[in-house]
Amino acid sequence: MKKHLYLLLLCLFLNISLFSNDDLNVSIKTYQNIDEQKIFNIIKKIYKDDSKDYIIDTSWDKLHIMERSTNIFLTIGMQVDNIILSVLPTKDKNTTKLSLEIFSMIEDEKNLVSPDSQAHEIFWNRIEYALGLGEEWIYCDKNLNSILHIAYPYCDIKKDELVP
Repeated sequence: MKKHLYLLLLCLFLNISLFSNDDLNVSIKTYQNIDEQKIFNIIKKIYKDDSKDYIIDTSWDKLHIMERSTNIFLTIGMQVDNIILSVLPTKDKNTTKLSLEIFSMIEDEKNLVSPDSQAHEIFWNRIEYALGLGEEWIYCDKNLNSILHIAYPYCDIKKDELVP
């Protein structure tokens, strides 16, 4: 009986650790015959052209953009807004699969932006427009800028600056 209880608890623990809440707050897009480095360069251009100082960290399979700011609500604290674009493994060399996570860190609390939010939608829209995969240009809702400061660059960029 103890073995069964032990196995049940072990399975429950493994199930919880395999499916974290962070996985639910990631949007995923798949592209054919598009090099992920080209996508990374588009995003880096958007953030480098903006007047603020962003920390841009990149490797072959991940692009991480951070912006630090002071958060004054009830106490003074440091807020770090983050965008992480990661390349996910695929079996097909012609397929690029990307995951996008957008979140803020205030002190030790991680505030995730939902994948069905306008922030994710506009981020993917700018990439697809710049790659020539879509002609639609989604305009930012004024509330988006108040949600996340790191969204400013892809809300402020103009269509003609991202011509494919």
